[in-house]
Amino acid sequence: MPDHNTRQTTTDRHEEAVTRLTQSQNTLAQNHVALSQAQTAMNSKVDSILEHLAAITTTTPHSRPHMKLEVSCF
Repeated sequence: MPDHNTRQTTTDRHEEAVTRLTQSQNTLAQNHVALSQAQTAMNSKVDSILEHLAAITTTTPHSRPHMKLEVSCF
């Protein structure tokens, strides 16, 4: 009889371990989905920033403004 009780206890422990592993796997899957959504949103924002920078650089003239220096003659 004690042998049967030990087997039952071991089986219970295995079932608990499987349950915890399943819960952990579900949590990891949910975190993966959340990270994927966050990455998609971030990629969209970065693309928007890059488009804005490209528009700024194409409309800015490339020539530097001239600076007039006045030098005193002695």
